[in-house]
Amino acid sequence: MLASNAIGVNFHQLPSSSSPEVKQNLNPKRGLFQANNIMFSNAKSFIRVIGSTSLDDNDIEINKIRNRIDFSLRLLNYEYYDDFDKYTFTHQLGEIIADNTDVALDILNNLIKNEIVIGINITHILKAIGEFYHPDSHFERFYFLSRFLFSDSTRERDAATLGLSLLNDDLAIFYLQKAMQVESDPILRKNYQKVIDQFEK
Repeated sequence: MLASNAIGVNFHQLPSSSSPEVKQNLNPKRGLFQANNIMFSNAKSFIRVIGSTSLDDNDIEINKIRNRIDFSLRLLNYEYYDDFDKYTFTHQLGEIIADNTDVALDILNNLIKNEIVIGINITHILKAIGEFYHPDSHFERFYFLSRFLFSDSTRERDAATLGLSLLNDDLAIFYLQKAMQVESDPILRKNYQKVIDQFEK
């Protein structure tokens, strides 16, 4: 059970790559996002985290979404997690997020941050969030993954990099560059650079 005052992500305060202020800062030759001081003041303020008011344990609809997520996560607990299970999990999670993006991502955020989901399963979740195709939730998923680049967890930072590489939005270059500036793990810095190189090609 998730606490009703758990931390959630406020996606709506953040600019999308289709917004006018973002478009005027895009470099069309290199696809780089040139951030200005008005939009972001420092790395930690890119993804603004607020107390969630949406995850009421007594809300029937929210509990339905929570139960759907719990059901899909059972696939990750199989002893033999094969390619078909990966496809099924990604498809199921994608449908849940597509149906109710903000609440579903809020629940997933809490599952990870409250360590209800741990280890390799975090990688499976963040990978799936970046992998499935759903344009209407693209920016919410983008900022959700970008937030994890600044997590205290090495696994979460690494998994977020994988998810962003699959989401395939070159706005990620800006976040990856800022993450590199504060990253202490040399392997992760190399991974960030690999994804940056992927987007710059």
